[in-house]
Amino acid sequence: MIQKIAGWALIISGVVGLGLTGYFFFKAMELNLLLVFLFGVSVLPIVSGIYTLKNQRWALWVGLLYFLIQVIRIETSGFSWSFESPISFYIALTHEHTHIGFNLFAAIMLVIFIKLLRAKSSEVNTEQSF
Repeated sequence: MIQKIAGWALIISGVVGLGLTGYFFFKAMELNLLLVFLFGVSVLPIVSGIYTLKNQRWALWVGLLYFLIQVIRIETSGFSWSFESPISFYIALTHEHTHIGFNLFAAIMLVIFIKLLRAKSSEVNTEQSF
């Protein structure tokens, strides 16, 4: 059940990302490097979500990395790190030009993917012992 939730969360995130990419493309009416990047970042969770539903270990790793890079958001006057999917819930501290955020949804999904990978790992170890 948890694996289905994780897979569908990835698929929905990717589909919404594709929708936003399409919106940006039709708004600008030109293809640029940012739109190509957004397209790739939107297709990746869709593929990962489909293969997570098919119980593929590599897809769990891709999903874990996809949510890992979204957990922390840092913005200062000289530096910025921010990657968020269309599904996010941020809790942030802000002071003047500094913004430090924590994506609660990504953190929960990260824990889910870690648990799925551990379960998959113990499943593989059990099969190897026979």
